[in-house]
Amino acid sequence: MVELEYVKRIRRRKIAALLATLCSIVLTALIIVAFLGSLVGSFTVKIQNNDVKLALSSKSDLSDSSTYMMVNNLPSFELNTNSELLDHDRIDNPNTSYLDDGCLKDPNTGEVTALYFLKQTFYVTNIGTIPARYEFKITITENNKPGNVAYGYDDLLRVRLYENPKDSEEHNYETFAKRVRDGEASAQDEEGNWIYQEYVSVVPSDPDYHKFCTNFENQSTIVTRSVKGFGIGDSTRYTILLWLEGYDNEAERNKDVVPEGGSIKLEVNVTGYEA
Repeated sequence: MVELEYVKRIRRRKIAALLATLCSIVLTALIIVAFLGSLVGSFTVKIQNNDVKLALSSKSDLSDSSTYMMVNNLPSFELNTNSELLDHDRIDNPNTSYLDDGCLKDPNTGEVTALYFLKQTFYVTNIGTIPARYEFKITITENNKPGNVAYGYDDLLRVRLYENPKDSEEHNYETFAKRVRDGEASAQDEEGNWIYQEYVSVVPSDPDYHKFCTNFENQSTIVTRSVKGFGIGDSTRYTILLWLEGYDNEAERNKDVVPEGGSIKLEVNVTGYEA
């Protein structure tokens, strides 16, 4: 699970035409606006097997296979944005860590004081003797809103899920965000229907520019994947990337207000069944 405590806001997300001239200035601002708070939780991935044997591993040789993974003692987060998170070879990679270049450290002690993002790469592998199927789900298990603003941290949260075969050099991914509130849509389709999805990016130089995030399934479920025909020895590489989006509109309405309290917890569950 992940527990995030909000902090400060950044400048207003601009429409595309304005961002074409302002993006370089605003991007610099995003990197220096820090969140408040101390240690804020952990990230957990769990497997539950039902008559099959699936395993988790953080290493490509699967030498540390288990049914449970946890990253402890996560500090507070800084705002970030999609255009700063496009080095897919580094992000979707079991040999890199968010501690490499995704954090701020005290220059004197080396202690991690804040995160730009959290990423975790792991493998799901069928180490049993029969084919399997499984459900892969990312859920919000706790969501406490700040007491002095109208939004929650789930409004800022972005979740990118990479899903690829174990040894693939591709980095296929999908980005998820909470559905835009009714009456606040900012785009229309070709038929004039309002679109209630967040933009992945509002920076024109970003390859995801003006693509839309996939909406969370509901208030408690971010995404569910159903995998069938998972044969003996099959292995899938997953990377989950989490950040708080600095261009989100929700907090901009309260950009001069520092949210007080609140938290959000996320959990990843993999449930295996006989095929």
